[in-house]
Amino acid sequence: MKLLICTQVVDMSDSVLGFFHEWIAECGRQYESVEVVCLKEGKHSLPQNVTVHSLGKERGSSKLHRIFLFFKYSISLRKKYDAVFVHMNPEYVILGGFVWRLFKKDIGMWYAHGAVTLKLRISAVLVHHLFTSTPQGLRIQSPKIHIVGQGIDTDRFLPSATNNELGTDGSMKLITVSRISESKDIACLIEAVALLKKDTVPVSLTIVGEPLTSKDREYEKYLKKRIEELEIADCIVWEGPVQNTDLPLVLQKHTVFVNAYKNNSLDKALLEAMAVGLIVVSSNESYVDLMGDTLPLYSNSLSIIHGTPEAFEDAIKKIAEMPERERIELSASLRDIVVQGHGLRGLIGRIMSFYSTRV
Repeated sequence: MKLLICTQVVDMSDSVLGFFHEWIAECGRQYESVEVVCLKEGKHSLPQNVTVHSLGKERGSSKLHRIFLFFKYSISLRKKYDAVFVHMNPEYVILGGFVWRLFKKDIGMWYAHGAVTLKLRISAVLVHHLFTSTPQGLRIQSPKIHIVGQGIDTDRFLPSATNNELGTDGSMKLITVSRISESKDIACLIEAVALLKKDTVPVSLTIVGEPLTSKDREYEKYLKKRIEELEIADCIVWEGPVQNTDLPLVLQKHTVFVNAYKNNSLDKALLEAMAVGLIVVSSNESYVDLMGDTLPLYSNSLSIIHGTPEAFEDAIKKIAEMPERERIELSASLRDIVVQGHGLRGLIGRIMSFYSTRV
């Protein structure tokens, strides 16, 4: 089977979308050939049967020119693909859906986000398949929906021998990975660190990510001011953006991944941390469900239904009090959840199986 992929960025060094480079590579391993149309092209190293076609944003192309190129590639490459896979961008489906259907191509879209937009509803009419990670990741009613898990490269996101060790001073080494944005509620985590320090629990928090908008930058200023007010600057490390290729090594230096983002879909960064073997404490709704279904013994300790600083403090204290052997066993169980249900190889295989029923 030959596949056309439409995505935003093909760049293994991109701090936000760099992970999708490996999705494309895995498609190249499982499909006869892969054509990729992307908004912006950067650094990549893909199998020989994968060809990348950029719409030219990296060259400063105009929006009108990008639309022209999109239709040019969709039409000129029509004999080189049997099916279409759109990643997270309903706009591509709205633009190309009628053309692809005219050419009798099987159309699928990956969407894993709690937001339900008009663009999503329109694209849902045009596609044959809607792929998502969890029931919470695609909140519309449609018989086209296939819940296939996330796609984590568990061959790269591996545990280290020191994952479950505390710091040399007995400290809990926390880390969070997200855009610096008010919607991610990093302030909640900072307040939790202040509570832990007040209760003389040795703790540090590494913040990985960067602000992308002017509103985000104002939020970052607020966070830094709040850190000064709470007198916890010695507990906070601003790591900045990290390329996805380097993220496993950064995660491996920590003990606990914390996430206060109340996104309804299962956060990819959260699953990457689990794959590395970090213990995860999160208020993510899908994580609450995941823990309740697979590790009910730890559900109340790790999944925070009400994401308050006090709730995070309590959960982190419980982890700090765990015997080392129990932390190691919990770490292995969390990684196993990702390997079994959210590994990249299995994800691409499951997606391929739905296409093969039509093509």
